[in-house]
Amino acid sequence: MITAALVREKALDLGFDLVGMTPLVPGIDAQPFLDWLSAGHHGDMSYLSREDAVRKRLDPQRVLPGARTAILVAVSYEALNVPMEILTDPSRGRIARYAWGADYHDVLIPVLR
Repeated sequence: MITAALVREKALDLGFDLVGMTPLVPGIDAQPFLDWLSAGHHGDMSYLSREDAVRKRLDPQRVLPGARTAILVAVSYEALNVPMEILTDPSRGRIARYAWGADYHDVLIPVLR
């Protein structure tokens, strides 16, 4: 039998820093997301406001019919040792921490599979 403890242990063994699980049910309060879209906070990511995309975000069963639980994992970007002189150099722009390392798609997708 697969238990939450077993899933958590395996995810941590694979190198994830955080593991969580939640029932895969429609969100209880979609309004903040809809307000965020209405305010234009999605910027140029117009796919977020497509009607089909909104429906999927509001009801995960539209994406994974029959699924009961979502397993969420996270990896900390704090492990990247960007030299402090680079981070504090006023002649450089700010670069998001995740952008200093390898493309997270290339790193995480194989581990997730």
